[in-house]
Amino acid sequence: MGKGFQYPGTYYLPKGAKLGLLLDVARVLPAVKDWRDGLGAPVPCQVRWANKLYKAVAELGEEMRSKTFRELELYDGDDVAFIVVNF
Repeated sequence: MGKGFQYPGTYYLPKGAKLGLLLDVARVLPAVKDWRDGLGAPVPCQVRWANKLYKAVAELGEEMRSKTFRELELYDGDDVAFIVVNF
């Protein structure tokens, strides 16, 4: 699990776990929300398969809270992170 979370790291979830569970456990950092609001730009949350191909991307906010995004099934080796741009 990448940057943008209060508790980043590697998580071992039960088979069939959904992205929503991981987002709830790892918690999005307030700094990520502040960064988005300060620039007025979306901060995408991305999920990649272990082979680094994109599986899903959603913007922080309503889109990330959507049932479709939260119900995405995670598999061993998947990577979840926020895309952060350094200026």
